Amino acid sequence: MSVGVVVAGVALLATTAAEPDALSHRQLAVAPAARWGQVVTSASVGRARQRGGVRQKKAHLKASKRLGVRQTARRRAPRWSIVADTVLVPGVRYQRYRVVAAAQHQLHVVRVRLRQPGLEVKLLPVLLGQRETLADLVRRYDSASSLGRVVAAVNGYFWSRFGALPIGIAAADGEPLQIQRYKRWSVFALDRQATAYVDTFCVELAVRLPHGVRLPIHAVNVRRGAAENVLYTRFAGDTVPRHRMLAVGTADEENPDSLVLLSVPADTVEYACWKIRLRYLRGPFLEGDLPCLVLGVDSGSVTMPLRGCVVSLGAEVPQGLLPRPGDTVWLESRLSPPVGRPVLQMWSGTPRLIRHGRVRIEAEQEGTTSARFLYRRRARTALGLTRTGELLLVVVEDGYGFEGATVAELAQWMRRLGVYEALNLDGGSSSGLYLAGMGTVGSMLPVASAIAIVQREARLR
Repeated sequence: MSVGVVVAGVALLATTAAEPDALSHRQLAVAPAARWGQVVTSASVGRARQRGGVRQKKAHLKASKRLGVRQTARRRAPRWSIVADTVLVPGVRYQRYRVVAAAQHQLHVVRVRLRQPGLEVKLLPVLLGQRETLADLVRRYDSASSLGRVVAAVNGYFWSRFGALPIGIAAADGEPLQIQRYKRWSVFALDRQATAYVDTFCVELAVRLPHGVRLPIHAVNVRRGAAENVLYTRFAGDTVPRHRMLAVGTADEENPDSLVLLSVPADTVEYACWKIRLRYLRGPFLEGDLPCLVLGVDSGSVTMPLRGCVVSLGAEVPQGLLPRPGDTVWLESRLSPPVGRPVLQMWSGTPRLIRHGRVRIEAEQEGTTSARFLYRRRARTALGLTRTGELLLVVVEDGYGFEGATVAELAQWMRRLGVYEALNLDGGSSSGLYLAGMGTVGSMLPVASAIAIVQREARLR
């Protein structure tokens, strides 16, 4: 056995060419226990490495325990079993899987053939500033629509606690809710031919006036500055600006404590801007030029047109550029990267889980770095696309004897389900699934949107 002696801080190595286990200078360097005059052997280096490995393993277990992830001495391959398999309507199939590994997990999967006649995938948002449960969202849609009913729905996009605004790009039935991209999040898009895309889209909007002047649209449904041009759609409410109720005391001598409720504009800056009320001359869409009829031009508070929108101009737009009632203006929208077809539905998510059939968790590229969000087991909602044209809506339960999933586990499970592209959606306390005739699975808390599978009713002639 070769022996190295540390003398006066200098490692002297006594070896011979005949000793195959001789210590190298690199091996001596990784022996932190070497002190003045201490003998360093191959065995002592091995013990030092073993102690370092034990310390690293303890630190990893401690961090994992803090994040709520259970560890086992030996990783077991998950066992899959199918608990339920039901055809809800032609083209929509519901499946429930039990996955047993270190813990028990339960997955709810809705498979949708995107090009099945009579089926549509829709984003159902609430009005800005409001929230509803999945069941209430579906009930409101079914009562307001005479052309279809919701077969299944899951919770949709991420949303801010203040105002329940969508985080990232979102659009429903061709009308934008939000065009501001958040970080580098991925976006799901569905065009008029039921072709789906997952990409890091950007959206640009503009209004082209009759004399050829093109004014950029800076924001949708929310004004952030007096100089901005803002597009308001039906999701902003019945009036622009929205009104709030204010209690004011009355000068009633017989009842001095009486109050009267007044409806006042919630945004005084918006109240002073010029607004163009427009009616769509075609069904609304993104990625193209949409002709609109000018119904009126006014400042103050205006009503939202039926099947239309309101363009509020910034303070720097001269009054001479305003169109007249009866004119035609164009709402221009461009996606980057381009799709080339009219897009009807869009919503954002993070991180992308699968790209081109391979598990690629793109959290770092998209700016999603929270360890609690990525590595803690929690309820999850995700969507996936197969190469055969199926859309999968997946909900992972958390509670009632089942554990949720980390992002990495969710990606592996989506791949096991045959997904070619996958995107994580809002989860945790928002994660839930609604099935017609069966009720809601998962969260019963209010959310800001739902992704719904709608079966169109056959029209009688």
